[in-house]
Amino acid sequence: MLPELLLPRRAHHGYHTHTQHTSHHHSPSSPPSSQLSQDIHEEVGDQNGLLDTMRSGIENAGSTVQKTMGALGTMFEAGGNKQMCYLVVGIVALFIILHYFISKVW
Repeated sequence: MLPELLLPRRAHHGYHTHTQHTSHHHSPSSPPSSQLSQDIHEEVGDQNGLLDTMRSGIENAGSTVQKTMGALGTMFEAGGNKQMCYLVVGIVALFIILHYFISKVW
């Protein structure tokens, strides 16, 4: 979940960007308060959609982590020191490979 302090600033920036792009779509006869109300309504709808998408992504990631932890627990219970050794060696090898690629790129 995003900190509450970041949301107002992003919403404020998005509102100004949105009004710049859509200000020419409104008729000149509509009152400014009505136009502002419509812009705010559209922006709130867009922000709610983005938050719903983020929430579902986070929930999916959480369930994936829970499944992975369950599988690791089952593996440790069923296996012995051999599987644990393979896991540790694999993780260390992964970090060495990542370090090598990162140091070559930067």
